[in-house]
Amino acid sequence: TSLKGIYDFVYTPSGNLLSATKLGMDTTLILNSNYPVNIHVPTGELYLSVFSQGPSALGQGVAVFDAARNLISYDTIFSTGAISLAAANRISAFRVGNYKYVLGSFTSNSGSGCTLMGQSFNPVLTGGHRFSFVMKLDMANNLVWRKQINPTIATGQGIEAMYPGLHKGKLILTGQMRMGIIVGSDTLPGTGVKPPIVLLDTLGNLQKMDYWQTNEQLPAIDAAGRIAVHNGSIYLGGIITDSIWGGSSGYRSRGGPTDFFIGKYGYSCNCAPPASSFAQTTGAGGLISFAFTGTTTGID
Repeated sequence: TSLKGIYDFVYTPSGNLLSATKLGMDTTLILNSNYPVNIHVPTGELYLSVFSQGPSALGQGVAVFDAARNLISYDTIFSTGAISLAAANRISAFRVGNYKYVLGSFTSNSGSGCTLMGQSFNPVLTGGHRFSFVMKLDMANNLVWRKQINPTIATGQGIEAMYPGLHKGKLILTGQMRMGIIVGSDTLPGTGVKPPIVLLDTLGNLQKMDYWQTNEQLPAIDAAGRIAVHNGSIYLGGIITDSIWGGSSGYRSRGGPTDFFIGKYGYSCNCAPPASSFAQTTGAGGLISFAFTGTTTGID
């Protein structure tokens, strides 16, 4: 092809090309490869994170296409004040059932806030910094719930990446934590620069906040920006400058400016699964009592 644009290529499992479809969108929009593509399988809808390079570029947006790859909607994040690093603002979204989950990451400048899909968000700290937010919306963009995620210091970063789907009914978020992040009324304190993980349920309730230990201080760039799920475990991938560890597992750089890391949350693949077994006794009146007699070796 010689036509500029964003294309949807479909291949067989063996790599044979089935189709190449040019997406029906403005050629000033560019795919943001920092975020994964998400397809809603029941409808074939395609969700892309894109940004504009046109003369009135305001940063990031989310474009949705139907199964024939016709543009359904395009929502852009707008600054309510002075625009700072507009290209660094990030949005990603995916659909489950009749609801959309949206992650926005906005770089505030001099106290400026932002709007997206009819919702307004404002920083809680002064000075230039990044804050994030998660929304659950119906298909008409009516708000179901929203949760803002803030740094604990004015030069902080925050959540920048979201797994494009639900894992066991949970949203998985990660990014870069500088000294600490605040999710609603919960704070995850820390020192230095660390890759965090945040899990929310489909009601917006916080299920888990944690981070990988590093020995880096500001202005290091240690961060996680990739999330994968396989066999019930969660994998985070990102950049590390020197060292990273979680529990008893760790990695030390061999030198150079930066290395890449993968961290896994879940049970070890070589652990012994629990054995389910019960004994029963019958008492007066036919009342049956059960006692667990199985094993949970190596499993909490």
